[in-house]
Amino acid sequence: MMKKSGTAVLTGLALALLTAGPALAAPPGRYSFDLTVAGVPTRTISGAKQAGALDVHFPDGRTQRLTQNNLGFGLGSYQRFGEAVSVRDLNGDGLSDLVVGAPGVASKGRTGHAYLLFQSATGFTAANARELDSNALPGDRLGAAVAISGRASSATVLDVWVGAPGRDVNGAKDAGAIYRYYLDTATGTASFNDVISQDTAELSQQAEAGDQFGEVLAEQYNGVVAGVPHEDAGSAKDAGEVVFVRTDITTDLLTPASTFTQNTGGVGGSARAGNRFGAAVSPFGVLVGAPGEDVGTAKDAGRVQAFEPGGASGSKPAPSASFTQNSRGIIGTAKAGNQYGASVAYGIFRCTSTYQAAIGAPGLDVGTAKDAGGVFVQTLPTVFGGNGCASKLLTQGRGRALGGTARSGDHLGRFISTLTGNPAGGSKRLDNLAVGAPGKDAARAANTGVAVVWNGKGKGVLKTFGYSGGNAKNQAYGSVFGALTVVPRVLS
Repeated sequence: MMKKSGTAVLTGLALALLTAGPALAAPPGRYSFDLTVAGVPTRTISGAKQAGALDVHFPDGRTQRLTQNNLGFGLGSYQRFGEAVSVRDLNGDGLSDLVVGAPGVASKGRTGHAYLLFQSATGFTAANARELDSNALPGDRLGAAVAISGRASSATVLDVWVGAPGRDVNGAKDAGAIYRYYLDTATGTASFNDVISQDTAELSQQAEAGDQFGEVLAEQYNGVVAGVPHEDAGSAKDAGEVVFVRTDITTDLLTPASTFTQNTGGVGGSARAGNRFGAAVSPFGVLVGAPGEDVGTAKDAGRVQAFEPGGASGSKPAPSASFTQNSRGIIGTAKAGNQYGASVAYGIFRCTSTYQAAIGAPGLDVGTAKDAGGVFVQTLPTVFGGNGCASKLLTQGRGRALGGTARSGDHLGRFISTLTGNPAGGSKRLDNLAVGAPGKDAARAANTGVAVVWNGKGKGVLKTFGYSGGNAKNQAYGSVFGALTVVPRVLS
């Protein structure tokens, strides 16, 4: 059931970014617009437990399976290769490349790694793979999250941000940090810049034990957005926060960050234990999830907060609309355990030139299937406009949007990602949505996982697929996606 929609339309959310075609100009070069990458960090590879792997699905139907071993980095247990991945043309050749994290298992003494994988005409090879330098220590979990951002000052230099949420900072265990690298797209070479923590002056915070700063990252222009779901607010443990880390548009030095908790004016709800505000962050910080928030007596029903993220000119982010499933204009009703906001994305899914939010609720019950999960493709007039574009709930089941069978524990919507359409399509561009169901059982393998690619313009499910290396218990395929995000060249 959808409640009545409000009529106010915020002007300036992402300003030129999210309103319509012209501001979404693509960087130069050709792109594999439906290049889909799925990580399987818990997969055993040739006897090495949790070594991890990546599946790369090319537009022509080819699939390539990547491991640290076949990329020339050696095989090791508990490396968790593929736990994070970001897609972008990193060297200006018009092919989509990858930044991949392998944070390792801290209890096994792994430091964590991050890699640049450059695509060639034959796919991804060891000859075109490089490891990013670091001084990571055992337990740092370098590579738990990755993001790539463009700069206003240069069309040829990108920033690569790599999270290390297990890093100790000034004696505070697992306070967390973010590594920043400069990447020259003309040469494809990256150089280490600095390590940023909550003790860094521009963040105006204090690194505290267990914050795990750097575990959730999303790109923004001239910076990165860090979700910190384990940040405490006073005595409220794991209340969460989101930090917009920005650099100066001319010097590329850090500028004062903007930090928001649910106690910040204009942000919905209030900071309470277990809300995990910042557990999910969309590109540019436009949408931020708090899947652990209670709504009335409905425990862990979830909330999503929208932001005007600011632009390339250096304008500051600001909170805008906030909503739960009990909010006007939102599909459904807030129920205990839905975890609405566990994943967030946006795209042009159902109506050309109209952005919609995609919001995962992996704890949603579907009929009698508990925690089967769902994704809300939601029109938000107070955020994106587009009041005439119908919202839709994506679930599994006969006659439902994703087909198949909804079963208890599938957790569909635990992770989602927009597969950005060709920007050359202009006002006719449409995006697809990758949806993971990491708890899906298959061939007697519990929690092997599955991924679905959905098109909202009448085509429905484009493909459903699992790990190309076969099913395995608890591999949770569909818990990590990497997809190309076309970064706008002009933001206000």
